[in-house]
Amino acid sequence: MEDLLSNHFDVQSADTIEGKCIVHIIKSYTKLDDIGNEDFFCCFDFNSVIGAFNLDGVIV
Repeated sequence: MEDLLSNHFDVQSADTIEGKCIVHIIKSYTKLDDIGNEDFFCCFDFNSVIGAFNLDGVIV
């Protein structure tokens, strides 16, 4: 599953946390031998201050 890296943050109650996840950059994710339900990848990062996306050089 893909996730989005961002410098945005906010405060959440601990009651809203459902579990742990591990976010990998896409290059590391594609090298995993066993991808579990907690594994996510990130191809983009979003700078919330300037409102811009950056791509992490993915070959499709």
